[in-house]
Amino acid sequence: GTSDCTHLFKVLQARKFKTALLSLDGLFVGRQRPGAGPCLTSIADIIPTTAQIVGAQPLSRRNRHAHEPQPERSRASLAGGFRRLACRRALRHGGAYKYRGNELCRRLAGWTESGGVPCYKAKNGGDVALVFGTPSDFVQKIMATRDRPAIDVVIGTDPDVFQNAQLGIIEKLDMGKMPNVARLVPIFTDPYEGWAFGYDGGRDGLAVNTKKIKGVPKSWIEFTEQVAKGRYGRAVTYPHLTATDGYATTWLLNRELGGNLNNPEPAIKRLREMKPYITKFWTSNAEPGTALTSGEVDIAAWTDGRTFGVQSAGHPEIEFFLPAPGSPMLTICFMKVKNGAESGWEYLNCAADAKNQAAWNQFFPGYYASSRDIEYPPASREKQDPTSLDKSFRNWILPPWKELARVRPQWMELWTKEIGA
Repeated sequence: GTSDCTHLFKVLQARKFKTALLSLDGLFVGRQRPGAGPCLTSIADIIPTTAQIVGAQPLSRRNRHAHEPQPERSRASLAGGFRRLACRRALRHGGAYKYRGNELCRRLAGWTESGGVPCYKAKNGGDVALVFGTPSDFVQKIMATRDRPAIDVVIGTDPDVFQNAQLGIIEKLDMGKMPNVARLVPIFTDPYEGWAFGYDGGRDGLAVNTKKIKGVPKSWIEFTEQVAKGRYGRAVTYPHLTATDGYATTWLLNRELGGNLNNPEPAIKRLREMKPYITKFWTSNAEPGTALTSGEVDIAAWTDGRTFGVQSAGHPEIEFFLPAPGSPMLTICFMKVKNGAESGWEYLNCAADAKNQAAWNQFFPGYYASSRDIEYPPASREKQDPTSLDKSFRNWILPPWKELARVRPQWMELWTKEIGA
């Protein structure tokens, strides 16, 4: 009931509630301060304390009861539908675009209004409840309810796939129940060894304030060399190793510098040289946008979709550049929870459908989708990398995610010792 977003977030961040249940329809979208992005940008910071976000419907008495834990006899009341659809997306794209009033909320609610959700409802007759949180939230929730999991389908990033498989909380995909998966580009199925399929994603590169910086670095090596030499002053931000983007980008940098999976020292050494000029190693994907638009930084290792969002919000000077040899491939992945509802297969099949992916993609121009049959909406096609349009994806480099999951503790230990951030 407030239009003061700053106050809303302070209340939520103070953790005064054990559970925060928000309706997207009821959340006013304003601005935190002049020049900042839409206030919903900051919702990623309060997501860990937000147990659920129920998509695009007023929280009536009936709706509230529908999302509270139900006794066993009430489970069938969801018409065989999902009890929960866990989504790591956590409004990843939230605040990326400038809209008026609650139009932004409607666009964020596009997940429930387009793509896989309406398809599932039409075919199954049930509903889908979206649960937002962190990967650790999902793991704990699933492991605590293994026999009858509180989540049926979990959405995460590439490293989450192999972690979840190792924990035994997801099951191998049954391709016979998901015929649409056969129409996905192989790069979005083969790397996951049958545990998941990729849905969408973008490029990691450089977001640059072109009013401040001329002569943008042409490669990751040149970028890190110039930062270490102080060319951009202390006006740089780079992803932390705990962020998936940070791990992927640092892996690629390490490879380019001659390191390998068991020897991350080349990249860590370079980042230690860069550290005096880095304002912050970011952990939330919203942070670089705020830093760029406020003038705190002039160049950021960041994503293309987020950069396009900043441009749409009135900052055309912030442009995206892809350094050689390309972007590490990071994809949002769909997984079926072990012992989850059988109807989860129908939802996964809907998510893999080309038309449903195109309906979702219209809300996030520039992000690629995994179906080989997708026809991108015009606004998205304009921003697509040419190698996503021809389905070759040559401008992406696929990290060895399974092996990276194994060595991550080693990399993190060296990062903490040498970078300390």
